[in-house]
Amino acid sequence: MKNSIIFAALLIGCEAQKQDQANQDIKENADFKALQAEITSLKTDLQALKTAPADAGAGTKADTGTKADTGAKPANADVALLKKQVAQIQKEMAQLKKAGAAAAGNPVAEQEAQKMLQDIQKLLGENKTTEAKAKLTEMETKYKTTKMWRRASRMKAELDVFGKPAPTSVGDMDWYVGDKSKMDLSKGTTMLVFWEIWCPHCKREVPKLQQTYDKLSGEGLKMVGLTKLSRNKTKEDAMGFINEKKVSYPMAKEDGSLSQHFNVSGIPAAAVVKDGVIVWRGHPARLTEEQLKGWLN
Repeated sequence: MKNSIIFAALLIGCEAQKQDQANQDIKENADFKALQAEITSLKTDLQALKTAPADAGAGTKADTGTKADTGAKPANADVALLKKQVAQIQKEMAQLKKAGAAAAGNPVAEQEAQKMLQDIQKLLGENKTTEAKAKLTEMETKYKTTKMWRRASRMKAELDVFGKPAPTSVGDMDWYVGDKSKMDLSKGTTMLVFWEIWCPHCKREVPKLQQTYDKLSGEGLKMVGLTKLSRNKTKEDAMGFINEKKVSYPMAKEDGSLSQHFNVSGIPAAAVVKDGVIVWRGHPARLTEEQLKGWLN
């Protein structure tokens, strides 16, 4: 009889422990989903702040790699990571709101910052990158609280790679058009185009660059399109688009190492490498035929 009572108590204890774990799992899953929803909402608000007023030349933000909710129980580390992301987004929003309020009260500063931004863009168009960098640093010092600086700050990551050596190793690549011989960046002039099949701006720019390639490949221009096949896109998706648009310049899937080396966070993006050195980075629509010809001479 005594053994039966002990056994029953053990069973009750095990069931209670299982129920406690189940309750904890439910709580963690609820926290996880609630945080995901909060991040989605905050990202929407953050993007609205960053794009007001809208920048016609802006591309699409590159995929962050965040996986969709599959229904699986999240680990404590996942919840902690989401909390950290929420805190960072809230911090960015507070900074943007503060900058927006300051700028709203100083229209003269906005006008002066806009003029400086135009000067920077002109310098970049003339391939005067050293002067453009200096002007951008000056603009940050004088007009960091303006909306114009929010737009100009996007150039900082691009300008940071100017003059940087091109990578000697290109990581794992799967070639759709052409082969790895097209990725010799040590000599000649090569234009790299970073794109994704889900990006509407990319689907506009990638076919347009075919015309540039047709005109200048005979003069020595090399061009390579690079995708990471993010957001669950497949090789078949990419090949279907390439074939439909009759893109003939080399195309490949990269492992992300090239995007990282060239500071690519938004797409479409482009980079120009001449004789092993990065001489240009930015939105492909800002790159002119005259600039490319200058690097071919």
